[in-house]
Amino acid sequence: MGWLLSNVAWSAAALHPTMAAVSDRDQPTAGGMTTRRTAVLLVAVLLGPATLVVLQLLHQEADWAVAAASTVMSVLVVLRMGMALRAVAASLAAREEMRRGMEHQATHDALTGLVNRAASTELLSRVLHAAREGHPAVALLFVDLDGFKGVNDTHGHRAGDDVLREVAVRLTDAVRDGDVAGRLGGDEFVVVLVEVQDVQEVLTVAQRVVARVTEPIVTDGHVVRVGASVGAVVSGAGSEPAALLHEADTAVYRAKALGRGRVEFYDHELRAADAARAAVEDDLRRTWPEAELTLPLAPVVLPSPSSPAPAPIALLGRVAWARPEGDVGPDALVAAVEKAGRTHDLGRWALSEALRRHGGGPHDPAVWVSVPPAHAADARFVEEVTAALDTHGTAPLTLGVLTGGPEVLGAPGLRTTLRALRDLGVGVVLEGLTAQTTRLGDLAALPASALLLRAEDLPDEGVLTLFVRSARSCNLVVVVEGEPRAELSGPVRALGLPVVGTSLAVCHPG
Repeated sequence: MGWLLSNVAWSAAALHPTMAAVSDRDQPTAGGMTTRRTAVLLVAVLLGPATLVVLQLLHQEADWAVAAASTVMSVLVVLRMGMALRAVAASLAAREEMRRGMEHQATHDALTGLVNRAASTELLSRVLHAAREGHPAVALLFVDLDGFKGVNDTHGHRAGDDVLREVAVRLTDAVRDGDVAGRLGGDEFVVVLVEVQDVQEVLTVAQRVVARVTEPIVTDGHVVRVGASVGAVVSGAGSEPAALLHEADTAVYRAKALGRGRVEFYDHELRAADAARAAVEDDLRRTWPEAELTLPLAPVVLPSPSSPAPAPIALLGRVAWARPEGDVGPDALVAAVEKAGRTHDLGRWALSEALRRHGGGPHDPAVWVSVPPAHAADARFVEEVTAALDTHGTAPLTLGVLTGGPEVLGAPGLRTTLRALRDLGVGVVLEGLTAQTTRLGDLAALPASALLLRAEDLPDEGVLTLFVRSARSCNLVVVVEGEPRAELSGPVRALGLPVVGTSLAVCHPG
């Protein structure tokens, strides 16, 4: 009877419905056996030996071999069940750790460990909702590193990654308890400041961020320095995450324009500028202001010590808008037409106006006209250029299409169109590329006749010389737009680089 009761106890413990929860790998709350089940199993183990003891005390015959074997079996089963339960617990712990790891990867930047763009936006949305419910205001800092590209160009991307990781640590140290720093991507970071009382509190944190980031950083045995430009904005009634990010981004753009390494708030002036840009876009959507467009032509000259006023080798034109409410420059106009869906209108007008004003004579300089990349990538663009040349009776060799450079490297459609223009005899001038980031092996594949480099992007003399020589070996003319740094004026002259709109265009012998 004792062995029968023992087996019944084992069966009750093993077959009880709650046993499924103990061994369920998908149930993270399963932590082991209950007290009741443990007691039943203990009774099952002890019931056999206890029966033998009772029989011995009553001087009745007992089968000690069966009893011993049963006891050993019971103990082994209990031990095996314990091992199984520990394995289940370990599996559940590993599963939970993996789940937390996947959640962390989904919400955090892999390089710096800061929250990523999506998580930053989600956090900003939550704290803005709390602010609308009566909590204190929220502030957002948009942190853009100054000089980071130079670290990558000089010391390599590994050093750049080290700098980004160190900046992340410093941002976390610089903010207050409860504030959250995140990385949007590249060298752009954000800091969400919760429960701010006034603008001065925001300014104090922002200035501390600038100071901490500016401190020297040691990477791979080198001491490097980067700076930080910060755009700040304080939430108002009805603020939304996307709008707040835009406003902080606008403020950091002004901080960079005013000298970098500073803090700028999104204020009434910037709000007015945003409103003006929106008004420009609305006007462009309603009507095309052809009569108010202008195409200033800047001479592209090759400095020569023997000629104080060298003749231009080309004329570079970018469209501007003489709007009655205020002039709209070329860069702002391109940005506005892209948002208004007017890129093709701008490109067609620029081509027609440039060819209309071109002399067409054999000794006249070529005219390089800026065309938005979105228009240049259109499959019909080559036909439009051909028709414009025929209409104005202009030879293809006297026209150059100036368009965006970085897009060419990753846009097969644009490359195809530009190759067709080169086959037609039209020049192609690419802007937006830099000597530091353009691989020398890519130069031969560029469908271009010239590269326009901005003076502020020029590298040191050694890199510039190597780049120019490599470009010339691929029959590419390198042109500099803007005033080079003082230490590069001599190398630019020595390399014989054509320049646009700088004092180098006026040469003084001796």
